[in-house]
Amino acid sequence: MKNIKFYTVAFLSVAVIAAGTAVSTSVSADTVTPLVKEQQNYKDTLSIPILYGWKIVSISSSGDGYGAWRLGPSGRGPGQITLSDSNSSSIGYSATISGSIKTPTDEIGSSVGVSINVSKSHSVSYTVNLTSNKMIQVEYRPHYKIEKVTQREYLISPTTLATSNTAVAYVNVFENWQYSYYTIN
Repeated sequence: MKNIKFYTVAFLSVAVIAAGTAVSTSVSADTVTPLVKEQQNYKDTLSIPILYGWKIVSISSSGDGYGAWRLGPSGRGPGQITLSDSNSSSIGYSATISGSIKTPTDEIGSSVGVSINVSKSHSVSYTVNLTSNKMIQVEYRPHYKIEKVTQREYLISPTTLATSNTAVAYVNVFENWQYSYYTIN
């Protein structure tokens, strides 16, 4: 009788038969990103690679987020003060990601239409009417839509099967600038 060893992988048992028995599988990975968890090759067993991968399964809006305030121009009234590209401290922003990242960052970014951590710029324009003898400081900050990206782990070899493991990443996608001002004195 041949020696049979059993390995438990998640909730799937795989029988491995020693002594030269060939194992072949046909796997369609599609858009699943593989991670290899290979069984150790013991002297009396045949090693079977067990492939796992992660796939984006849903995207939903998770609310709004804001970056840090940036200073624009300041001035004393009466008159107007205008924030524009030429007198702003920075008009750069980038989409950022947080949470549990199991699929490649570029795949998560493209799923919500952005490039993660790539600096871009967007014009600013804001005017404040100044009252007599008041000193005003203009400020602005990036307003982001937060996209929730849910990923699921799949067993992709020797068969394709969803596991119960999920991971959630959050992507800040630039929406526009938020403007404000305050009185200095």
